[in-house]
Order: sequence, then structure tokens, then C-alpha cells
Amino acid sequence: KPNYEYADALAWGRNEGCDFLKKCSSWPKMNGYNCNSGIRRCTRDRTAIGMCNKVRFKEDLPKEYQHYNHSKIGGTDELAEYCVYVEPLIGNECYKKPKFSADYIFNTEMFDHGQQYGDSSYCFESTLINMFPIGIRNHYCYAVQCLNNSYYKVNIHGKYYECNHR
Repeated sequence: KPNYEYADALAWGRNEGCDFLKKCSSWPKMNGYNCNSGIRRCTRDRTAIGMCNKVRFKEDLPKEYQHYNHSKIGGTDELAEYCVYVEPLIGNECYKKPKFSADYIFNTEMFDHGQQYGDSSYCFESTLINMFPIGIRNHYCYAVQCLNNSYYKVNIHGKYYECNHR
């Protein structure tokens, strides 16, 4: 018998309704649930910068895992029944400072953008510096201060900016 005293709240699918459990191809194409291949985004819980795990397999997926319009398209995670979602990139967690890597140098040393890592940091889509073509957003980790569970402030380069809770 499970001991529910040790259970955590499950944010995955929260407030999405019962249809969310039926077919992952109908998941919303936002908030880290459904995505396009190779696009960096924030994970669903905003604790990391991630990458869409959508791939084209060499072989057909088993019939029960063919969620999309093609028998070879799906996510890389068998435990998620090959559903496509934004998967955290190793070393890009917002709650801890990245270890030395090429991605670390690119994201923090060369293009800092006021990022902060720690227990109160979360991933945000940012247009502070748009060095990529139009339509491609940048994703960074910033320290957050939540106020009255209704809005929050984001710390960028030591200055707090108010944001509406969405």
C-alpha cells in the first residue's frame, strides 16, 4: 500500500483536463508539452532549459505508441510512451550553476544576459538580446521572487522586473 505522506504534487498535466491523458498528440503546443524538433525551450516546470525530444525513428513505432501522423515520429522517452515533450538538457538546470562545457561558455560566459542559477531560479523566454533570426527566442535562467501567489519579480543584472502570472 503506498504511503501518500511522501507524495509530491504532480504538475505534469495539471489543469489540462481529462483529455490530456488520452492522446499526447493533442497536448497544447506550449508550456513544454508538445514541440518541434531541435528547438530549445523551457521545460514544463521551468526548472531547466530543454530541447524538444521529437525524432524520426528508422523503424515504425509499436501501434500503441503511434501518436502522430507518421508511424516513425515520436519522442525519445519510452517511459513517456514516445510522446513528444521538452526534455531538460543535461547541465542546463536553473537550480544549479552549469559545469564547465561548451554550452556553459556560450550561455554564461559569452552571453550572460543577467542569468542567475540557484534554488529560486527558473527558465524564461527572453527577448533581451535577440541575436538569432526573427521567430527564434532565447531561453535563460533568472532568479524569481514570488509575491502573494499572484505575480512575481524576475531579477536581471541585480534589478527586479515585475511580471504578470500566466
